[in-house]
Amino acid sequence: MIPSTEIHASNNAKIIFSALNVVGQHYYYRNSAINEIFFLNIPKSASSYIRNAMHFIDNPDTEPKSFCIVRNPLERFLSIYKYMVNVEEKFDAFFQAFLYKKDLSKENYIKVGVEHIMPQSFFTKNAPANWKKNCQLITMDDFFVDGVNAGLKKVGLKSRVDLPNTKANPSDYGLSYKNWLTNKIYNEHSDIFDEYLAQDFELYEQAKRGLTLSE
Repeated sequence: MIPSTEIHASNNAKIIFSALNVVGQHYYYRNSAINEIFFLNIPKSASSYIRNAMHFIDNPDTEPKSFCIVRNPLERFLSIYKYMVNVEEKFDAFFQAFLYKKDLSKENYIKVGVEHIMPQSFFTKNAPANWKKNCQLITMDDFFVDGVNAGLKKVGLKSRVDLPNTKANPSDYGLSYKNWLTNKIYNEHSDIFDEYLAQDFELYEQAKRGLTLSE
């Protein structure tokens, strides 16, 4: 599932893509006041939280800073599942479409969720070239473990305010969710998931090692 993309750069940057015969879009965020902080946000990886905090974040260096928070791929899929069940209430049909590449272009709900099922590597690969240059990768757990302000410091940034650590336990899912993913979904369709998540696990390992996208 490799969507076609078209990049529209303005103050922020937007990509338009198609998946499951549905057109979707995604915005990357830049610090609009300073224009030297780029956030390669990934859906279901603290994307909204950091986006809302961008106005309070400063870059202490003269060189532009770019960063990206990467989530454990299986944990992220759990979050997608939880979102689709609680918000869309049609995850089963949505998931079947994902597994078997069905055409759900006539279903309204998929227009909301199609961005969420895209692999994390899709968003890093299709970001504007100058945004992802030397982009610092960090795992979601490592970013939030000591608080948001400490997380920002790890990627060379700082906040003018004490940001609340609302994601203190980003991987705190019940055992039933994890068992469901492993036993009912992943094991039954391991070949599909291995192909779908392979590049995400590679990206996650890069983030665990504190590398940049160019390394």
